[in-house]
Amino acid sequence: MNRHLLCTKTRNFLKRIQKIHRELADSTKHKDSYKTEEDIDRYNNLVIDAKSMNEAGEKEDALRLYKEAYNIDPSEKLKSKIDALISEIADEKKAFDKTDTGPENELDV
Repeated sequence: MNRHLLCTKTRNFLKRIQKIHRELADSTKHKDSYKTEEDIDRYNNLVIDAKSMNEAGEKEDALRLYKEAYNIDPSEKLKSKIDALISEIADEKKAFDKTDTGPENELDV
């Protein structure tokens, strides 16, 4: 058998495998196909509202909305956003606790 012909057949075979691999990867990316239009709209609105609340400093409410959106469509991106927000809230609480001026911290004048 001609070496050139063998290389061509191997190359074509690899191309077919790559095409199948891409199609399979694309089909798993479209997990939204089982969600209703209402679910998708609700998810998008929750994420938009959560982002606005977070930017306005309402982190607890933003976290609640992000979690609700995550229940509709769990994704790594949203999970990392939730984890980051939880960390921010914890850091703010620690900072607040350090600067809290309760009665024991007041000066007697």
